[in-house]
Amino acid sequence: MVNKIALMGNAFRAVMGMNAVYGFDIAVDEAYKSILSFSKAEEFLCLYEPGQFQEMAIRRKLRAVPREDKKINMVSEYDAIWKGEKTSADILHSISMDFLPLFNYRDRCMLNSPPITYTIHGASYPEYLQSFYLMQMLAPVQRYDSLICTSTSVKKVVQNILERMSLDLLEKKQVKLSYNGRLDVIPLGVDTNHFKPMDQIEARQQLNIPQNKFVILWLGRLSAFDKADLYPLLIVFRRLLEKNEDLLLILAGHDRAANPHVPSLKEYVQELGISEHVQFMQEYSVINRNVIYSAADVFTSPVDNLQETFGLTPIEAMACGIPQVVSDFDGYKDTVLENETGFKVPTLWMQCDTDIQTAGLLPCDPEHRLAFHHLLAAQSVALDLDYYESRIQLLIDNPELKQRMGEKSRERALSLYQWKHIVQQYDALWEELSSMQKAEDGTKQSGMMSFLEPHYFQDFKGYVSEIIDEDTYLNITAEGLAVAEGRLRYVNHYQEEEALLETNAAWNLLHSISTVGSEIQMDELITQYGQKNGDVVKRAIMKLVKQGYISIKGSQQRGTKL
Repeated sequence: MVNKIALMGNAFRAVMGMNAVYGFDIAVDEAYKSILSFSKAEEFLCLYEPGQFQEMAIRRKLRAVPREDKKINMVSEYDAIWKGEKTSADILHSISMDFLPLFNYRDRCMLNSPPITYTIHGASYPEYLQSFYLMQMLAPVQRYDSLICTSTSVKKVVQNILERMSLDLLEKKQVKLSYNGRLDVIPLGVDTNHFKPMDQIEARQQLNIPQNKFVILWLGRLSAFDKADLYPLLIVFRRLLEKNEDLLLILAGHDRAANPHVPSLKEYVQELGISEHVQFMQEYSVINRNVIYSAADVFTSPVDNLQETFGLTPIEAMACGIPQVVSDFDGYKDTVLENETGFKVPTLWMQCDTDIQTAGLLPCDPEHRLAFHHLLAAQSVALDLDYYESRIQLLIDNPELKQRMGEKSRERALSLYQWKHIVQQYDALWEELSSMQKAEDGTKQSGMMSFLEPHYFQDFKGYVSEIIDEDTYLNITAEGLAVAEGRLRYVNHYQEEEALLETNAAWNLLHSISTVGSEIQMDELITQYGQKNGDVVKRAIMKLVKQGYISIKGSQQRGTKL
């Protein structure tokens, strides 16, 4: 039985400081809360880094999902690493794809070796070849660990990349590497209590949308760099206007401050002569986007970008009972059911990226490079615009079909994409992986991640003039005595330092040295205070030396060695 789950909290970002809304942040927020709410596990360990945004985010989520029947503990990663307070769990899970901390935590901070699971949210960025895919083959991944893919499409992508890299390494470097874990498919979910059908008249009244219009809705990030080219949608919409009256296209989404796309969209809308039929909706509450779905007759998403892996908006529209007309692309292949919940517009592509491959490191700015690559690739993915137009026209002409598809959409969302059903799939996977792990040899291997651990002193000791050791004698200085007696304030550089063990250790050490009244050997202090972690004590001592609060015996005789 899987009764105890450790959840890493490293996925949460301070979205208030970002200039766009990203599906990743919505997905990880909902996934974390849903696992706490619906998993049948009896105990959760919420791992966090003290003093960081993630701690606040996790505590806020715990308040939002009270579980009186469950035991939930906040576990400081600092305590596990530096105080040696190791824990055990049946599963170690991350809702993000930042997987290396998982393996390091299992290796260094856990009493047992539980299965590790983590979720991929993006597969196409060039730097992932180094930081994600290659490391999948180098990390100590066990056969009972799983990389969870949110769609069958992205699972195939991951398989293709890992296989290609493995063969290339064997051919070019004579190095045999492979990924040893599992690839399982579990989709993302939707809160069907929040995203549900509401009265269309009421929704349109709230948003000041005309009641007599047939409304086609796009909702998502407005970016051709990393989301979707909406120009083909505008062409299709103009064609529809030639045959139909009272149409309205709503483009709802957030633009990027650094690379704004809305100005060019508005310019193209004006060029096509359709301005009075297109409404941009940028100033809206993301939380209340369910109202926008309910105000629409059809949801559409011509996504063409390789950075997509699943796509939340179609299942949000689905849960609201709105038919979807989307590109036959990425996760949409799994979620939208052709002729049942909507239509999938055929997509066309051809191989035209050999120059991008060989110029993979250009331009030199990584942020520009990933955006540039994705834009070029997306511009080579075409949609069947005749089919696109005909499917929306079919829904315009057949109110009964639109209603039937809306009802089927709601049924599909309730049966497949409610978070409680998604978490049931997690529970089933975790039970399977746990059984596999228990059948393995129970011997815990340590140090498996040492090749990725920083060895600062060993590698950088040539930077300094002299190396000292534990035999060194220490004396308190006049400034140190003033601090110990409260005549001079001990000041940290940053608020975050207050959470560090070194800060408290330095204060205690300074008081201890001040009471001795004479020089003291460093190893005496390490013995007294460093039973659990001598390195913390050593860093605290060196910090006191650095700040001039204690001195090293013989320092006045030292001179620069030329």
